[in-house]
Amino acid sequence: MNIFDFSKKTAGFLGSIRRYFQFRVNRIPPAINYDITYRCQLNCEHCYFALSWVKDRKNDELELTDDQWIRIFKKHYALGITNASITGGEPTLRMPVLEAAYDTFNTIQVATNGIKKIPERMKCVVWVSIDGGEETHNRIRGAKCYQKIMQNIQDDKRIAISMSLTTSNYKEIFSTVEACMKANVKGIFFLLYTGQLSDSLYLDGKKLDYTIKSLYHAIDEYRD
Repeated sequence: MNIFDFSKKTAGFLGSIRRYFQFRVNRIPPAINYDITYRCQLNCEHCYFALSWVKDRKNDELELTDDQWIRIFKKHYALGITNASITGGEPTLRMPVLEAAYDTFNTIQVATNGIKKIPERMKCVVWVSIDGGEETHNRIRGAKCYQKIMQNIQDDKRIAISMSLTTSNYKEIFSTVEACMKANVKGIFFLLYTGQLSDSLYLDGKKLDYTIKSLYHAIDEYRD
């Protein structure tokens, strides 16, 4: 390790210590999540935003302007927040806001449906939702979008596929992992749908047991 490398690592470590004490003293979190829009091109069956969207109101009555978001980002960064997760709705529908977040914070993560590509200049973590094979994914998402998404993410090492597991797709874990490998992305992670026991999408009983066993099997099968 040369002196330059050592000094960079030392500065990073001291910065982490400073942010930790800043949080302890001022109660300022080092990271925050911003839902920058209600809007989305899709209507996914498991989406809580789709259920909460007020369809008879204009977007500008419910959402902050680009300039308002930029002011918030700069204010929060000045307070000591250095990491931001950008979600929606679909955040790529507010691309100027998304790019402003990238230009403001040290690191960001973006959760997207993958229909619109994140600009190449943005060297960030990108979570793209894939909910099974082509037929299942399109049915869950309410649109024929699977092929376009897979083309957009091909060979992009910023991408981590996010699969939300419900009663609609819990048997497609392995096929989704295979698709992830063929796409040559960074990796894949899984989320369990949350809701009421009476919800038809909620996994419980034998279906939940099957899901958990499948996840452990996938971990054993695909070590990387």
